[in-house]
Parts: sequence; structure tokens; C-alpha cells
Amino acid sequence: MNDHVGFLQNWQDALVFWSFVAATVFVTWRILVSKPKE
Repeated sequence: MNDHVGFLQNWQDALVFWSFVAATVFVTWRILVSKPKE
């Protein structure tokens, strides 16, 4: 059971980590796209 609980905690940590990464990439992409191409 300990392994299962640890797995859930790791999964939650990974979810938070990838959500943060996705948000950072999205914001950076929006800033780059919003810049004029000239």
C-alpha cells in the first residue's frame, strides 16, 4: 500500500510540474506570437 500511496503522490507532483511547464510554455508562446513579425 505504501508504494501505491507514493505513486499517487509522485503522480500529483508530476501533474503539478507539467501543468506549470505547460503554462510557462503557453505564456512564452503567446508573447512571441503577439510580437510584430517585422
